[in-house]
Amino acid sequence: GSAGSTVLNLPIVGISNTVGGHGYLLVASDGGVFTYGDAPWFGSAGNIKLNQPVVGIALTHLID
Repeated sequence: GSAGSTVLNLPIVGISNTVGGHGYLLVASDGGVFTYGDAPWFGSAGNIKLNQPVVGIALTHLID
């Protein structure tokens, strides 16, 4: 998958792969989250006004 054709409000600032290596998540500085492959969707903060921009993403638990 690719976000190449997706119109973004702000740039992508982070990427994290799934444990099995068959998917990944992208995050934009406005909190928008995009999932590809087998990466599960947990939600997004792209429609919420943030006090500070997002600067990266890290999975905090094992995802297969």
